[in-house]
Amino acid sequence: MNKRVEHLSRAVGNAKSSSLHGEDEGELLHDLEEKLDVCNICEIKGIISFEFDFISFSLIMISNKISILTVIKVANLQMHVLREIQQCPDIPTKDLETIANSLNQGLYDISKVINCFLF
Repeated sequence: MNKRVEHLSRAVGNAKSSSLHGEDEGELLHDLEEKLDVCNICEIKGIISFEFDFISFSLIMISNKISILTVIKVANLQMHVLREIQQCPDIPTKDLETIANSLNQGLYDISKVINCFLF
């Protein structure tokens, strides 16, 4: 695309500097300028498309990082809750085991989610 723009730019320059400016040459110059405009638009469109793809990819990466951080925060909170519950003397052992198993299952599920994001 760059070579095409370069060739068209030269052709437009040559046509403008030419001492022969008949009706056919004017039409040729106009056609060359239109083609140059189209090439420039296509080049700009390609740049914008590339930048859009890069931004989209960046947003996906940021979203994944936020998801991982959220999951880690929830896991830390669950571990904290588990530690606090285990220190409560008023909760029967059977209930403690049920709560601990539930929280441990949650932590296991969270670790699976983190592994999906990381690998």
